[in-house]
Amino acid sequence: MTLAEALKIIKLDSTATLEIIKKTYREMIFKYHPDRNEHGEQITKLINGAYEFLKENADKIKEVKFEDDKEIS
Repeated sequence: MTLAEALKIIKLDSTATLEIIKKTYREMIFKYHPDRNEHGEQITKLINGAYEFLKENADKIKEVKFEDDKEIS
């Protein structure tokens, strides 16, 4: 999984902070919980995988933001 794929699964872009990622993750897990959604088990596994990837690679998210800022300046 790449950073872009993980952010796409969580439905965010590279400007998202870790707090926003965590909040969005919780909202999506609630929305797609298997008790509420017939295909929820598959979807929540995908969301969990993306969230774990983003947590483990939090420093890369910061680097991407820094590089984006450099390009704008």
